[in-house]
Amino acid sequence: MTKNDIIDYLYHINAVRMYGYKNLRFFTAEQQRDLESEVWLNICEIPEELLISLWNQSEKNLTAYIKTFVERQLSNTGKTRHLQQMFKFEIPKDNFVNNEEDD
Repeated sequence: MTKNDIIDYLYHINAVRMYGYKNLRFFTAEQQRDLESEVWLNICEIPEELLISLWNQSEKNLTAYIKTFVERQLSNTGKTRHLQQMFKFEIPKDNFVNNEEDD
C-alpha cells in the first residue's frame, strides 16, 4: 500500500465531505468545493510513513485519524480559517446593484 493508494481510498469514500459536513454546511456549494480542495491539499501533506502506519494498524485507525484531521482543518482555528473568514466577509455577487443609467 502506498500513500497514493491511501489517498485514493480516502477520496473514494469522500472523507472530506463526510467528516467535514458539520462545518461545510454553512457555506455555498462553490465555497464548500474550495474548502474541500484546501483540506485535500493538507491531507496530501501528511507524511507517507504516518498514513501507511495507520493503514497497517487498521482501516478504522486510518479513518479515525482522518476524521479528526478534517474536523480540525475546518474548525475556527484550523488551517482553513483564513479562507473561511474571507468567505464570511465576501459580498454575494447577486447583491450588486446595477448603477448604470438608462439611455
